[in-house]
Amino acid sequence: LNAGFSSDTRAITAGGADSNGRDIIEYFTFASAGNATDFGDQSAVSYGGAGFSNNVRGVFNLGFQGSSVSNIIEYVTIASTGNSIDFGDLASATTYMAGNNTRGIFFGGSASDYVNTIDYITIASVGNATDFGDTTAAGDGSSGVENSTKGVFGGRRGSGGYQKIYLSYYYLHLLYIVEQQ
Repeated sequence: LNAGFSSDTRAITAGGADSNGRDIIEYFTFASAGNATDFGDQSAVSYGGAGFSNNVRGVFNLGFQGSSVSNIIEYVTIASTGNSIDFGDLASATTYMAGNNTRGIFFGGSASDYVNTIDYITIASVGNATDFGDTTAAGDGSSGVENSTKGVFGGRRGSGGYQKIYLSYYYLHLLYIVEQQ
């Protein structure tokens, strides 16, 4: 799985699509058909990251580096090409996220074990992620979407596999989370 994000004119992918990983960043221009074009490189070979953008800056975590989950967050300016730049670090190594034009949320994941942490960043300001709260159960495998006020994550795999369906939502202007199963 590659990290992906976009602006109104470009879609960008970063990292690898399998456990071998890659350090390549590529982009597609929506207005024209064709193959991906080289954008630059990320700082390390990785796979399984995730990304979001505010239409100007694309932010992504590196995901997995080999068998370890990275806590590194990087960014690019979408309108220009070049290598990614260090954004900051996650409080916990996580691999799942969602974002809107202002804030990005990192939700659960797995390091040496499943984690229940939720971190957030403000896309326009580089720096380390801040604690948002915790999920009720540790796990990974979630997917998320956000609009300008609310975010929703669904699904979760824990130590027993995909046993329950969790639906979590939060309000972006509040540090508040609700979970249902």
